[in-house]
Amino acid sequence: MYSLFKKVTATAMLIIALGASSVFADFDKLNETLQHCVILKVSRPYALAGGGKKPIDRSQGGTSPFISDGRTFVPARFISEAFGAAVDWDSASSTVTVSIDGDTISFRTGSSVMCVNSIEKQIDAPAQLVNGRIFIPLRTLSESLEKSVRWVDGIIFISDNEPVIQESDMKALGLFFNEDIRGNTSSNMRNGGFVCTYDGWIYYVNESDSRKIYRMRDDKTGIEKVSDIECVQDINIANGFIYAFGGLEGTLNDGIYKININSFGEYDFLIADPGNSTVVGDYIYYIDYSGDLRNLCRIKTDGTEPEVLYGKDCNSFEVAGENIYFTDEVYIGGGSIPTYTLYKMDIYGKTLQKIEDTVPFGITVVGDWMYYDCGDIGAEDMFKLFKYNLITGEKIKLTDRPAHDYNMYEDFIYYTTSSLDGNDEMDEMHRISLDGLEDTKIKIGKFFEFNIAGDWIYYTVDHEGRLSFHRMKLDGSNVQDFDGLK
Repeated sequence: MYSLFKKVTATAMLIIALGASSVFADFDKLNETLQHCVILKVSRPYALAGGGKKPIDRSQGGTSPFISDGRTFVPARFISEAFGAAVDWDSASSTVTVSIDGDTISFRTGSSVMCVNSIEKQIDAPAQLVNGRIFIPLRTLSESLEKSVRWVDGIIFISDNEPVIQESDMKALGLFFNEDIRGNTSSNMRNGGFVCTYDGWIYYVNESDSRKIYRMRDDKTGIEKVSDIECVQDINIANGFIYAFGGLEGTLNDGIYKININSFGEYDFLIADPGNSTVVGDYIYYIDYSGDLRNLCRIKTDGTEPEVLYGKDCNSFEVAGENIYFTDEVYIGGGSIPTYTLYKMDIYGKTLQKIEDTVPFGITVVGDWMYYDCGDIGAEDMFKLFKYNLITGEKIKLTDRPAHDYNMYEDFIYYTTSSLDGNDEMDEMHRISLDGLEDTKIKIGKFFEFNIAGDWIYYTVDHEGRLSFHRMKLDGSNVQDFDGLK
């Protein structure tokens, strides 16, 4: 088994948000007034509507509410149809007509007039046509449909009646709408993540076809190839695009690609020869392996505005809110053994604060705690899992056994470790609570790689050099065989 935590390679690791998908299972726990709302957020191409997650535009990824001249614009068709209205588009006159409960409302792009049952009314901003989709000012459309609207911290609530919004609701919705900032599986890309799920599809790296990206439905039907990019190590879906590290190592096509999820033949090559990388909002943060130093950098997801944030050797990092936590690697006096220092820096690279001399690898930050392993520095605790309090400096060992790979999901860390029965050919998969008090073995096998998507663990097992593809529930039950997929 290999571990991308154990060795510093040029393999990109596109990291996603901890526990982001847990909010789906808890949607029915939102207070009752919100369960009948259409809930959107500026810049997010999906919404909560009808009791679950819905893409705003299935045929065109990236369609999302936006702000222009101080006004919020929302997609006319999605909002209207979510409340049972019929929508008709007349391309000749650039007019959209919404019909609901016997009323007819029409908007023409570029016009500050709308028609309600043939009566003209002034609106505060004209409808806009963006990438073939018509957008209407939020309040204008909502009031035309006779709906209540609230706007809280960028989250838009549209409903029949004024909703009650509680602190617990905002916390859950914050997790939900932050999901696609980084992706939609749990800590996937830290371990060569080979599976993502999105809009009812399972996207996976196909070992049978040069590790190209394929997708299938949950029942294993509809299998199709997504991309001809070979040797893909990591995949992630964020903001309606697939981000993948692929290409033959050491060649010009070795790097991070951005693939249009609705047009598989369209992709952009963004970064050559990157190391540890993570998609956060409109940026990809990454370690640049192309020069003599492993600089910590970022670039916009459209491939523009590359910049160096830390111009020295960087080993491992995590973006957490407005800060980046990372380890600096220095060889003193020409020696062969490096020293490591943990720093905190703002995401713009403007402020830098030393935290302590330590050796964290595979960093993940949750609240005030940093979770990490100790790497392969030859110490007694090599590869064991720890947590470190960023406020008090308290350090707690979580495992007494080395962790080969690990994923974090909700309140648990899932990790693989060597079997205790003396069989060097087998591994154990465990899950341990974040406080370290509950550690349970859930599976034995010769694991090659694994990651978590939704409430499933996807993993491959090495059978004398041939990898088989499986998944199981988070407690190790309901094992399903995906082997032989083409």
